[in-house]
Amino acid sequence: MDIPEDKCLPGSQDQKIPYYLVGDEAFCLHKDLLKPYGGHSLTIKKRIFNYRLSRARRYVECTFGILSNKWRIFHRAINLDPDFA
Repeated sequence: MDIPEDKCLPGSQDQKIPYYLVGDEAFCLHKDLLKPYGGHSLTIKKRIFNYRLSRARRYVECTFGILSNKWRIFHRAINLDPDFA
């Protein structure tokens, strides 16, 4: 995957933060993919992580839903060469 190099957050110069993809349990584990912890007896930190990851995923899904309702082209596959699209 062509994931960009680590970058500093706006307003900071000391720590570079990597880019991550947000997924759910259906995706296989990858070093650049965040997915929730499985199981029922999780620690508080893991439950908080799962909750925040779930909120991030919902935010992205809602944003894409708004975009696809604004531009109906996103409801189906685009049958064009990626360079042309």
